[in-house]
Amino acid sequence: MASEQDDLAELIRSLSDGPDAVIRQLPSAARDTLMLLDDPHVSRAKLADTLGNAPTLMQSLWLSCTT
Repeated sequence: MASEQDDLAELIRSLSDGPDAVIRQLPSAARDTLMLLDDPHVSRAKLADTLGNAPTLMQSLWLSCTT
């Protein structure tokens, strides 16, 4: 019973901190890439340059394409 009360208290504290504390924000590289993809005139070179500066994002994309 005490554990459930502790969990509830932690949930209430987390929710009172606001959305930035509860909802994880996208990494800046992912936000930058999504903004580029909204532009129908973005060049492949610009997209490659942006993705090339984000090795973790590139690795995630590669893994999602190979599975």
